[in-house]
Amino acid sequence: MTLGEITYNRVDLAKEQLEVALDWFLHRHSFVASLTLAGAAEEILGKALSLYGKRTILEHWHIKRAFVDDAGNEQMPLSAYAFQINQARNSVKHMRSLEDTTVTLDSQEAAMWMLYRACANFEWLGFQPTKRMRSFDRWFIKYVA
Repeated sequence: MTLGEITYNRVDLAKEQLEVALDWFLHRHSFVASLTLAGAAEEILGKALSLYGKRTILEHWHIKRAFVDDAGNEQMPLSAYAFQINQARNSVKHMRSLEDTTVTLDSQEAAMWMLYRACANFEWLGFQPTKRMRSFDRWFIKYVA
C-alpha cells in the first residue's frame, strides 16, 4: 500500500468523479453526493472547454435563454446566471453561520441537471460517452424529455 503522492490529470479525475456521480444517481444511493461530485466534474470539464476556446453548456444555455441579445449584449451577466443555476450545489457545500444549518431542495432534480451539464461538457471535449453516461441518457429520455 502506497501513501505517497501521485500526479493526476484533472480531466481524468473529473471523469472519475462523474462516473461515481452517475452510478450513485442511477442506483439512487445519494442524490446529494451525486450533485456535489457531478458539480466538481462539471466545473473542471467546463474549465477545460474554456481553455480550449470552446463554450460550455452553461454558456450555451445562457445565450439560448436570451440572456444575450442578437447584438451580443448581456441581459443578465453570465456570472449572475452561473450563480443562480449553481445555487443547489452551493447550498449543500457551504454553511455560512450557525443559523444556516438546513437546506431545502429537490436533490434528485438538482443532481440530474448537474449530471446533464457535466456529461455535455465531457462530450464537448471530444470524449465518447461511457456506458454509465449512455444509461443516464436513457433514464433522462424516459423520465424527463
